[in-house]
Amino acid sequence: SKSSGSWDKETVEQFREETGLYPGSYTSLAVSSSGKPYISYYEYDINLDEGYLKYATLTSGSWVKEYVDKDADDDVGWYTSIALNEDGNPGISYYDGERQNLKYARRSGGSWSRETVASSDNTGIYTSLVYDGNSPRIAYFDVTAGALNYVSWSSSRWNFTTVASSREVGLSTSLALAESFHSLLVCR
Repeated sequence: SKSSGSWDKETVEQFREETGLYPGSYTSLAVSSSGKPYISYYEYDINLDEGYLKYATLTSGSWVKEYVDKDADDDVGWYTSIALNEDGNPGISYYDGERQNLKYARRSGGSWSRETVASSDNTGIYTSLVYDGNSPRIAYFDVTAGALNYVSWSSSRWNFTTVASSREVGLSTSLALAESFHSLLVCR
């Protein structure tokens, strides 16, 4: 973080040789209006050749870390994007490398719930998540279709839109909301 013109640095989590765990890939950061940081990231287990989705937040001066999605024989948590809803609860969009689909996790009441959002062939890389109030909006790339897609939650279901279809469009997506219009997609 930067304050008073200089950068303050600290390690949230580091490689642990005795366990073979490498944390920190596919990192995403959200900050609350009070300045509290929330981080989502992928932790690779070199011994199992798979990884998991993790989450960290700074609470009372200490980093609290937990697994969001960790099932045996899975490789989940690539291309994470974290955002806070209007209630201040975090949500994370991410890619399930084992099943090759887009997933979404949200935290409420101290626990995480997870769901698969899109599961057609190889879809869900380069995710970007924002909230419109408490409704998630996700941009992502569908590798099989070669398409930049946008999905939004509307009271009881996910609504899908193809923004652009081209193998050249949709990599490294970024999504933002503005008050003057509904949503803005920025992509490579």
